[in-house]
Amino acid sequence: MVTRNSSISNSDRAWDRFFKMFYGALCLFFVSLCLLMHLIDPYDSFSLSLFPDKLRLPVSNDQQFFHQMLARRQTFDSVIIGTSSTRMLRPVQLNGLFECSFVNLGFNGSSPQLQYKLLELFVRHHREMKFMILGIDGVWFSPEKEYNEPWGARFPDSLPEWLFDENPLNDWLPFSSLTFKHAKRQLISMTGLKDYGIGADGYTDIMRGKGKYDINKARLRIYNSESPKTKTPVKPPVKLSPKESEELNIPALKILEACLKTIPDETTKILYFVPYHYYLQPVPGSRDYAVLCETKRKVIELAKVCPNIHILDFMVKSDITTRDENYWDPLHYTVETATLVGRMIADGVKNRQGNQDYFRYLGP
Repeated sequence: MVTRNSSISNSDRAWDRFFKMFYGALCLFFVSLCLLMHLIDPYDSFSLSLFPDKLRLPVSNDQQFFHQMLARRQTFDSVIIGTSSTRMLRPVQLNGLFECSFVNLGFNGSSPQLQYKLLELFVRHHREMKFMILGIDGVWFSPEKEYNEPWGARFPDSLPEWLFDENPLNDWLPFSSLTFKHAKRQLISMTGLKDYGIGADGYTDIMRGKGKYDINKARLRIYNSESPKTKTPVKPPVKLSPKESEELNIPALKILEACLKTIPDETTKILYFVPYHYYLQPVPGSRDYAVLCETKRKVIELAKVCPNIHILDFMVKSDITTRDENYWDPLHYTVETATLVGRMIADGVKNRQGNQDYFRYLGP
């Protein structure tokens, strides 16, 4: 009996040692993995990271994790803000046209609040910024939407606010599968094993995954038909009464006003109504068209008190917006069209006038 009990006791001790070693190895593995993630520092947020800051690039379309990194970079002195409709503007082209260094912080599906947050972060780190280009599209002037989702439709609950503040005490990376994925991709990118297609200036061709351009597919997205459709103006045209104009509720304009107040007076501010395809724009003479016109008027009034500002209107019937081959879908234009838009923005700012074929210069 004594021998048997001694045997059982030895077996128990062996299992105890095994589990202690197993859990110890497991803890060591997780600690090592956590340390490795911090040394890689995928979001350029940790002071003890291993690699130089300039090596880190956005390595995923999870823009909420990587745009803050670009907004802090001192290699830029100018910024592009907006939704996916501004992401096609190429900093490398605009740098030559404006003699500056742009970063594109366009954010797919973002809200005015998130655009303000990114702009405020950029201004915080660039008090002597040269230019700001902000694309105004549907999220800015819809009177129906109250913007209760502050980070945008795509990311209502997943904005990593700890990356946007200046508190170093909360910069420890969360241990999650997403952080591990970003760290792994960042390491692969920094060692040159793979290019994830997003530039150090934030630019990416967001349509590159759509395959070869097909005009028939584009028209299906634009018209829901492979045959182009026309729009018949409403007659007589709807006109808003003075009371309706005054009571028109466009909540995002308060955020736009906050954006303009955030930027230094010396900075050249460029607001441009993005070139939606003409078929997506409101029918001339309709109430929606009248609301759009009133919104543009309100933006002009808002900008009158702001120094060094230009307002360009590409959301009109033009040689850009009526050509189906310029678009992938009603919202997003091609790389070639983006190049034309960039050149027209520069011309409008330089000459303080519009181009009857492409855009209007609204002042102020």
